[in-house]
Amino acid sequence: MIATLYSESDTLSSGSLVTVLPMGETGEPRTTTISARLGREDPGTCPISIVRSRPLWSYRLARPDHREKSVRVGLAVVNLKSAVRRVGTRLAADLDGDGVSELVTRCADSDGLQLLVRAERGNLMLWAARCQAFSHAHEPTCTDEDEDLH
Repeated sequence: MIATLYSESDTLSSGSLVTVLPMGETGEPRTTTISARLGREDPGTCPISIVRSRPLWSYRLARPDHREKSVRVGLAVVNLKSAVRRVGTRLAADLDGDGVSELVTRCADSDGLQLLVRAERGNLMLWAARCQAFSHAHEPTCTDEDEDLH
């Protein structure tokens, strides 16, 4: 299976380091690189939608050195410079380089998988995406706190 990164940026280049959150099975952030730009995505067929998004571009990711046991969906951060730490069920990292950590959450609801980014201070929702990747029944894992948009 090809690992694909969907981004609002059309300027990412081959060789850029990508850190995938949430963490892999080892408890460490998984890293890989962009191997190719695939092109602009058709909004009608793209498997992910980002709240208030510009058009999305897709990039092929290099195969990791090891194989994960199952297909994973995560937030890809290009050229992440901060450490990643756990805060309960969330991950915290300075995603935008401003010196303040953001919280990353991944949970399932009845429609698919949600990826959420909030300010660590004040819990303000900064970014949200939905991946409609389920082809089978699943247990919802999103809590009221996860889905609160404020």
